Amino acid sequence: MYRVGLISNAMGWDDLGLNDNAKYGLEYAAAYYSNIIPEYKESLTPADQIENLNALLEDSCNLIIVIGGAMDSVIFAAADANPETDFLLIDSPADSTLKNYQNIVFDVEEVAFPGGYLAAWYADRSDSIAPVAGWVGDTIHQRQVESSGVYTSRLSDYEDGAAAADSLIEGTSADILFVFAGTDGSLGALEKVAENEKAAIGACTDRYYTYTDIREIFLSSCIKRYDYAVADIVIEYSGGLFRGNRTAHYTISNQGVWMAGYHDLLDIVPDSVTDNINRIFQYIMYNEIDPLEWGE
Repeated sequence: MYRVGLISNAMGWDDLGLNDNAKYGLEYAAAYYSNIIPEYKESLTPADQIENLNALLEDSCNLIIVIGGAMDSVIFAAADANPETDFLLIDSPADSTLKNYQNIVFDVEEVAFPGGYLAAWYADRSDSIAPVAGWVGDTIHQRQVESSGVYTSRLSDYEDGAAAADSLIEGTSADILFVFAGTDGSLGALEKVAENEKAAIGACTDRYYTYTDIREIFLSSCIKRYDYAVADIVIEYSGGLFRGNRTAHYTISNQGVWMAGYHDLLDIVPDSVTDNINRIFQYIMYNEIDPLEWGE
């Protein structure tokens, strides 16, 4: 039997996003592989994450999974001090020579690139596109593009998200917003998008199924498959395999990142746009386009 503990980031469960998505992945693996015993630890602060880590170590978990890069140095130190326990850090790259330490990253530029094409097509119908972000980081600010955007000061602040979206809609006449502010920050921004009858592209999960009261605004979402990645690693673990001392990349080729469907806006997107998006995916998969170098 393998005890597998999952620690949320400071957004906690029911975050309408990546924590819940990762939890679904572990639940799936545990449902189909009887030698997996899952344990879930919710964090609402960074201190909670450390407390939960210590609790899982005391519970003699075989594999401890932690969401987000804020804990990278803590997890590395824990792995170094506890060689009998395996550790998986999601969504954070790290160099390690430890056999009991593995990282997962999502090559989000591979899906943001075709997502940007879709947004540019939509914006061309009106003229403007803008991102609303919850933080400044490499996973967000990966390409130099001409766009209007703002970073909110707090991921979980509804008013910050609403004010950010309002400033873009009123100040730059944006008609489509790429919203990745997180939890209440996203909700504030997205409700402002709906109020002004604009469109949005969601991030991380298919937000059409997250924000059901305003689902009609979503043209698409750029998805990171936390559920797939967690299930993938845990299923391997159930067979006694742990690939330590490496960073696993989840890409469009292994279905780790993808774009959601158009849902309620399906009828407005011409087949030519979808064909071009599929072509872009193929170019990326076969290394004919490098999204990080395009336009440099």
